[in-house]
Amino acid sequence: MIDFYHFPKPSSWIVAIMLAETGLDYREIHERQAKRDLWAISPDAKFPALVDHAASGGRMTVYDSGAILLFLAEKTGRFGPGLSAGDKSFYEWLFWHPTSMPERDNSKQDADTALAYQNVRETFEGLLTKLETRLIGRDYLFGEYTIADIANFPWVLVARPLGLDLNRFPNVTAWRDRILTRPAVQTAINLTTDSQYSTNAAAIQYANVAKKSAEHMRT
Repeated sequence: MIDFYHFPKPSSWIVAIMLAETGLDYREIHERQAKRDLWAISPDAKFPALVDHAASGGRMTVYDSGAILLFLAEKTGRFGPGLSAGDKSFYEWLFWHPTSMPERDNSKQDADTALAYQNVRETFEGLLTKLETRLIGRDYLFGEYTIADIANFPWVLVARPLGLDLNRFPNVTAWRDRILTRPAVQTAINLTTDSQYSTNAAAIQYANVAKKSAEHMRT
């Protein structure tokens, strides 16, 4: 059994997708339950994190979405580097999302919400341009569907509600739609749009973004 410490935001959606794809047995532990436990798992007590009670060698704790993806890929033998093993670009794209993608610090209010919103939009636009170039002639980032795609997909999911025109990025749009057809991805998106587990305004905000993203994609 895996305990999945989850908060409704893109970095947690990444893990939710991987867990749904691999079919591992897990339970979600949400914000209200998790704070005390998180300090024992993650040095900064941030989501996502997981505890694998059936790991080889005994109980294993893992934090950071990229590290969790690698751990689950190794555990299941699925969606990992495969033929790309040893190719540094695979790891660059896998860890591109936490080092490049913007994510609000939910512990405090933005000093200037309008300016922060504009900065996020501009950052997303530049990153979508890079992703568009990478996907030229490719269905997925490395030919086949891997954890590199899983790591980056949720960030594209929230681009449209930010007001970005994805018609300008046809390769990204096709890649996004291709991933969205996967049943496990649809299951994970539905799971993460449920805000009943927290009254925290930031959790509800992220959940609403996911709902709007899914609605946009169906239209």
